Amino acid sequence: MPAGHQGPAPDASFALTRAMLLGVLLAGRNGGEAVRAGSIGVSGNPGILAELKELLHTPDRNFPIVTP
Repeated sequence: MPAGHQGPAPDASFALTRAMLLGVLLAGRNGGEAVRAGSIGVSGNPGILAELKELLHTPDRNFPIVTP
């Protein structure tokens, strides 16, 4: 946490590369396996990463951003 942080303590913190984060959140890479292999460092509840992944969904490519 940054010095002077006054909010609640985080449930978890993760140490991983950007490529690993994108792989886990967007490309279907197994986060649990990456944690067990040591590719992701975890402090706190490792299940939080899975909870974050559940909040993301695949967007509809045919969503009409502009309609006539």
